[in-house]
Amino acid sequence: MSASVAVYRNIYTEDRFKQSYGTGDKKSGNERIWDKLAKQCRCSQPTFLHLLRERVPIFNWLPKYRLKKWILGDTIAGITVGILHIPQGMAFALLTSVAPIYGLYTSFFPVVLYMIFGTGRHISTGTFAVVSLMTGSVVEQLVPTPVDLNSSSAEMVDIEVQRIGVASAVAFLSGIMMICMFSLQLGFLSTYLSEPIVKAFTSAAAFHVTISQLQSMLGLRLPRHTGPFSLFKTLASVLENLPHTNLAELLISVVCLAVLVPIKEVNTRFRQRLRTPIPVEILTVIIATGVAYGSSLDSRYEVQMVGYIPAGFPRPRMPALQMLPEVAGDTVAITFVGYAVSVSLAMIYADKHGYSIHPNQELLAHGISNTVSSLFTCFPSSATLATTNILESAGGFTQLSGLFTSLVVLVVLLLIGPLFYFLPKAVLACINVTSLRQMFLQFRDLPDLWRVSKMDFCYEIPGVKILTYNGPIYYGNRTFFREAVTRLLGLTPERIRSREKIRKEQERKEREAITTVDAGVANTSFSSENEFIKSETSSSEIQAVLIDCSSVIFVDVAGARLFIQVCIECQKVGVRIYLSNCNESVLKILTSSGLMNYMNPQHIFVTVHDAVVYIQQQKEKPTENTNTVWV
Repeated sequence: MSASVAVYRNIYTEDRFKQSYGTGDKKSGNERIWDKLAKQCRCSQPTFLHLLRERVPIFNWLPKYRLKKWILGDTIAGITVGILHIPQGMAFALLTSVAPIYGLYTSFFPVVLYMIFGTGRHISTGTFAVVSLMTGSVVEQLVPTPVDLNSSSAEMVDIEVQRIGVASAVAFLSGIMMICMFSLQLGFLSTYLSEPIVKAFTSAAAFHVTISQLQSMLGLRLPRHTGPFSLFKTLASVLENLPHTNLAELLISVVCLAVLVPIKEVNTRFRQRLRTPIPVEILTVIIATGVAYGSSLDSRYEVQMVGYIPAGFPRPRMPALQMLPEVAGDTVAITFVGYAVSVSLAMIYADKHGYSIHPNQELLAHGISNTVSSLFTCFPSSATLATTNILESAGGFTQLSGLFTSLVVLVVLLLIGPLFYFLPKAVLACINVTSLRQMFLQFRDLPDLWRVSKMDFCYEIPGVKILTYNGPIYYGNRTFFREAVTRLLGLTPERIRSREKIRKEQERKEREAITTVDAGVANTSFSSENEFIKSETSSSEIQAVLIDCSSVIFVDVAGARLFIQVCIECQKVGVRIYLSNCNESVLKILTSSGLMNYMNPQHIFVTVHDAVVYIQQQKEKPTENTNTVWV
């Protein structure tokens, strides 16, 4: 006996339904909009705390800080990096064409601000050679250095004020740009910053920095060239003025390089055994200052000194905002370079230590750092390669290491700064050059790039074709997809028929081999399927196809059937199909359409790298049964 249930209700139109259940509000449109805005502007306490922890990450990680486990490592790493910041900050200030004291300011404020707003636990911010050099080019264009001016003259002081005003304006505008990018949620741009691109840029910039420091190392008083081909102009000017080299400054440079280079090499090779790296830069600065003071090198041999470094905290000062229109174009490039290097470093160390960073929050952190720091006469800052590497290798765990770094710089600012009056500029130039060691070593990656990736420098993997299709595969564009695949793989009807004949011949030989085995007769004419296929296929032909589906956001039934058809045709010509980077919805549609009936489920990989490594391993495996004798 069956029971049935009947439900009776009124017939609802849209208007009647809204009236009955309250969605059709009788209030005016303006009132409804106002209510919606008011509702969106309300913020509960949990929502506010969540937003605060998200936008000011220090409130998120500091309460979870493991004091006993992390404090020692953060303290040692922070102090070590702080000691390195002192000579490096002064040295990079010369690249920016401003007084060394402003490099110390830039080594203090951004460190504190990034500690509060940044998400990278092992990132050290401050002065960076590439950003400083680019900023210095802008400064020299707008406030060029007169060669014949005395450094103690009042006019030179006025020029120094103008220079830092321009450099601070670049930092201010760069910070504003980053904050605007954060507001527009443009952190995703970091996905397009490949490691080879960043390495190529920084390696090329290392040449520019080195050439720009030659005149200080040789004691030459030359104007700084800017604009296109400035590298070659500077080099030509240095070579032309070699006869005017100051021998005392040349000797200082040779001695400093002879000390800095070997000890930096020791720090690199034995960093696993050294609790902290040898602070060779600050030791060199201290010793050189003492020697220069005791020998009166400035008056006796006309050696250029750093000069007066004021003690105390900088007073807030507005940048040269009237220069913003003139520096806007160059600031765009400086902003992207600073962000590219910073977020790339943050991602590298986050992956290494198993945590994640937030690219949008990194935009906000560096944007606030540059904007606020510019009000205290700082030039643009970013994450730095050398100090970040030292911070991580010295045992830093969290952003709290930045507190100890800033305390070291603060002590120098308040008490020790004036003692560096007699520091030769040639010493700072040598520190600049040796700090680029890692950038020059990146050239060792070129052979690997040549072997691995044609896109990066390259060479294709023999017998493997990697295809990427940027867009959905559906009924509207399946013809274009099919034509592209056919063209790239050579899936012509003639080739398919030819390979079909070969496959049938191979099946016939297999049957003969089995029959021979059953009869108990040895047969060495057939050893394996792979060997037969190799005999019929040249090494230059495609043997495997990897389809990168990272840009395929949607596949419909027609697209899935096309995939199946491509798989069948590839099998007919002896080509294996692999997939990678498939999102969940695409993979579900493909499997539901029966793709797995024509494809090995083990040939679907998470990334292109995984697939390529697997394909290469399969190619390198010894062919099965090649030495088998049938009896």
